[in-house]
Amino acid sequence: MASTVRNKLVLSHLLAMAVLLGTVGFYVYRQAEDMILSGLRDRVRQTAVLTGRTLRTADLDAVTSANAVQLPVYQTYLSLLRSFREADPEIANLYILRRLGKEVEFVVDADDSDMQALPGTLVRKPDDLLLAGFSEGTVDQQLFRQGKNYFLSGYAPVAGGEGRYLVGLDLRADQAAAAIHKLAVTGGVAAGVALVLAMLAASLIAADLTSRIRTVMFGCRDLGDGRLQGGIDIESHDEVGRLATAFNTMAEKLRSERTRREQESASLREARAGLERQLEQRTRELAEVNLHLTREIEVRHAAENAHRDVERRMRQTQKLESLGAMAGGVAHDFNNLLVGIIGNAELGESESSKDSPFHEYFHEIGKAGRKAADLTSQMLAYSGKTPRSEEKVNINHLIREMETLIGAAIDKRARREDKLDESIPEVKVDADQFRQVLLNLVTNASEALTDGEGVIRMETGVREVKPDEVEDLFSGTYLAAGRYLVIRVSDTGSGIPAEHIPKVFDPFFTTRFTGRGLGLAAVMGIVRAHHGTMTVQSEVGKGTTFSVLVPIEVVGARKSGVAGIATSMSSEERKAILVADDDEAVRQVASAMLKRLGVDVLTAKDGVEAIEIFKTNEARISGVLLDVTMPRMSGVETLQELRNLRKDLPVVLMSGYSEDEALVQFAGKTIADFLQKPFTLDAFRNVMGMEKEPT
Repeated sequence: MASTVRNKLVLSHLLAMAVLLGTVGFYVYRQAEDMILSGLRDRVRQTAVLTGRTLRTADLDAVTSANAVQLPVYQTYLSLLRSFREADPEIANLYILRRLGKEVEFVVDADDSDMQALPGTLVRKPDDLLLAGFSEGTVDQQLFRQGKNYFLSGYAPVAGGEGRYLVGLDLRADQAAAAIHKLAVTGGVAAGVALVLAMLAASLIAADLTSRIRTVMFGCRDLGDGRLQGGIDIESHDEVGRLATAFNTMAEKLRSERTRREQESASLREARAGLERQLEQRTRELAEVNLHLTREIEVRHAAENAHRDVERRMRQTQKLESLGAMAGGVAHDFNNLLVGIIGNAELGESESSKDSPFHEYFHEIGKAGRKAADLTSQMLAYSGKTPRSEEKVNINHLIREMETLIGAAIDKRARREDKLDESIPEVKVDADQFRQVLLNLVTNASEALTDGEGVIRMETGVREVKPDEVEDLFSGTYLAAGRYLVIRVSDTGSGIPAEHIPKVFDPFFTTRFTGRGLGLAAVMGIVRAHHGTMTVQSEVGKGTTFSVLVPIEVVGARKSGVAGIATSMSSEERKAILVADDDEAVRQVASAMLKRLGVDVLTAKDGVEAIEIFKTNEARISGVLLDVTMPRMSGVETLQELRNLRKDLPVVLMSGYSEDEALVQFAGKTIADFLQKPFTLDAFRNVMGMEKEPT
């Protein structure tokens, strides 16, 4: 420790002294060198200028010729330069140069050894200092050495030479170089002596300082080893003395603190024993609380799982509603297109003779249009907006009537087991659509059997659904409270994997093979259209059960009949029907069919135009064919305006949606009849109350 501090102190003094001496010595040396070299430069400049003034440019031009050495003027200049050189023994060389562009050549050279460079000899690679001499006199800024001798060169332009000629001079500077070297040696010796003195002074100062620091160090070591009895005896007023005083104060405080801590340690041991007893008691209490929290967390997890289950069902509901809305919208728009296809095909078929090849073409177009209408019926069925013809039906009787169809639909190796509740009430449903539902479920059950072997069971019964019950987990609908007829179709087949169950009612979903159409999605749509729902329970390897729930009490729609139109058409003054539809193809086909029935037609593309036409032609109009969905003014609003103008006006609604769906929008209002799109000429004749076409 002491040697390290001492060395640092000595080194710091030496560095400071070295920097000081070096700065002063370098400054003195540079000043002396500048004084010596300045005198030499002045001498070189004066000699070169004096020599240049004795020359004449005209004679110099002559000397530059090829045979200049033979000319008297050359010898004259050579003698002149040699006389200048002999007059001053320190002049080593004296010569005259000429500049030709960026090249320089000798004109006259008075060398020491008389080994002159001949006129025209080029100076190789003239430096910037030499080239600058042709415009103004210049002297080298430092000595240069050649062999053992030192020289100082300088240049001066010849008077009147216009920068073409230059006098060059090399002056011996051996004495000047020796003086500079002597000055450098003297300065170095003085700096060395000063450094030695500085080392001695720094060593003495460091020895005193490190001795006292060493005393403090030993005291610190004793303090670290626990020997706190004495203090440090240093009586000085510098930093080390103040450090010793602070150390003694700290040691005294530590002695007092150690005594106090020994006393407190005994008290802490007693307190620790008491805390350990309290800790054991608290640990037991925390274990009981932890058990309670664990049970509460389990309850919360169960509640969260139930909440996620509700959210999943809500998402399923929203998905099915969105798909249903899309399917219903597409079917509605497609039905408008089919009006034009089927209507024009029927009109073309009726207008052409049976012998005409076009008659068969029109017939095939109509048949294809009716197949497309069946497809839209499936889409409407999925959306829950399928057209229905409802009647009171006993489902048990319906199942027995379908015995032949059911037997053909299932595998011959399968075994049937029916459990039909004979006390079930009748429900108001579309019998044809429910035959499709039952046949579809039985077919699916048969296909689920492994190798066609197994049991297919059909059951019927009644279930009371309470307000707090959610019967269906996968159909995306919630049941209203009330009594429901339940139809169950079960199989003992392979079952449905859990990850596929939420998708079974999606359109076109299947785990067997593609190309089966809407399948269970259409079945669900039919059930939803009857205000019911479906559920599915399945276990892999054990089988699947589909349950259909249909409300026992449903409210039907009402119509006033078509007598109003038939009565109005009997008047000769009223032989026109107003057709209001936003689709041009529908308007054209309806007009053509009505004209075929002998009725005049007025058309409107929306409700606003229909009201305007009716006001203008009220006396002629005997009835109105009104589209349910139109821009600017809806069918409901248009009907209200027409009723305000004539209360007994017969109005027939047209829509691509189902009759129930349309009549819901017109609740409380009376209509003559409902015409389902796409319609045929016969449907038009029935709505108009005509048994046959006029002749």
